[in-house]
Amino acid sequence: MPEEKTKRASLKKRLRKKFENWAVKKHTELAQKSQVLRFRIFEKMYTQREDDIYVISSYHSGSAILRGLVYHLSSGGDTSFTNVKKVSPALLESVVEQDYLDQHPSPRVIFSPAAYEDFPPETKGKFIFLVRNGMDRGAAGYLFEKTVVNPDLEWMAYLQREFVNNARNWFVHSREWLENPYRRPMLVVSYEDMFQQPDQIIKRIATFLNLDLNEEQINTARQYLSMDFILSNRYMYDESPNPDKVYDQFIRRGKSDKGKEAFSDRQMKLYRRQFKKYLGKFNLPFEPK
Repeated sequence: MPEEKTKRASLKKRLRKKFENWAVKKHTELAQKSQVLRFRIFEKMYTQREDDIYVISSYHSGSAILRGLVYHLSSGGDTSFTNVKKVSPALLESVVEQDYLDQHPSPRVIFSPAAYEDFPPETKGKFIFLVRNGMDRGAAGYLFEKTVVNPDLEWMAYLQREFVNNARNWFVHSREWLENPYRRPMLVVSYEDMFQQPDQIIKRIATFLNLDLNEEQINTARQYLSMDFILSNRYMYDESPNPDKVYDQFIRRGKSDKGKEAFSDRQMKLYRRQFKKYLGKFNLPFEPK
């Protein structure tokens, strides 16, 4: 009898887990369809410009830092902005907030985490794709969601959603942008290089945007990739609902390759397998060993 009871409990647990995974998958699919629909609607609400600059990345990849730098460079050196979101609006959020892009002067620095296919082939402008070590990005994203959105979120459920079950998971999203089948004018920047090689990144962005920079301008721009500056001006970059409550719990440190500490051996094995399958051919600087 006790053995039968144990079997029933085990079966119930497996079925519950199966249902949870299915529910997460369906929720993600519906959210993606909603996002695509919103994008298509919003596409009609602003006029594209030839000099638009799109900063593309998954959330929790350092996009706010890159947006601040790109805006500073493309605006001719503006240092007066107090929040990145005001000078570099997020494309889909603008639908909700009625922050119409047509009000922003050219060149506009527009952020989006959208999938590659969400942008029609004829989209005007240039693209800067920011990619970050997936384990670091995963650990940061999980901590943010657990702190801000869902305190009951389990680490394994989050990993399954972000790296496996989701039809547009981090691996798929990254591969699509890195492959760039439409041959969009695009520059790839890694989060790691922003902090390890700031001058090189500044010059690469300047060259890509056809900007002529002197040494003084490079020195000024370098502060936007300085962790001391970022920490001293943290609310310039923060987009969380309640920065006073949240920020100190996962404040940016610019450290790379620390996310793996959150992964078990089994999770690391799964991550390596996914990485090899989707991103192995791109020779990224953070390929897992």
